[in-house]
Amino acid sequence: MRICTQKSTGRFLEMQSDATEGTLIQNAVNAGFNAEDLEEKIITAEEFKEISLTFAVENQLTSVEKIIADPTELAKLKQALGI
Repeated sequence: MRICTQKSTGRFLEMQSDATEGTLIQNAVNAGFNAEDLEEKIITAEEFKEISLTFAVENQLTSVEKIIADPTELAKLKQALGI
């Protein structure tokens, strides 16, 4: 299995169980990430289990953090709440 992470943040971006080398990096580039800031590597299922538990808790923005960080989304939320 292969994973792709962002070097600058350590953020886990994607996993594929049977990907061709370079596929995950290309997917991340297509999503707007800089290729030089990406790392793709082969890991075991056990390593992925450990990584997915760690990143799910520590390195992923919550929905609230995403809304607060995006002025457009924050404005939509304020309008919906009438504030």
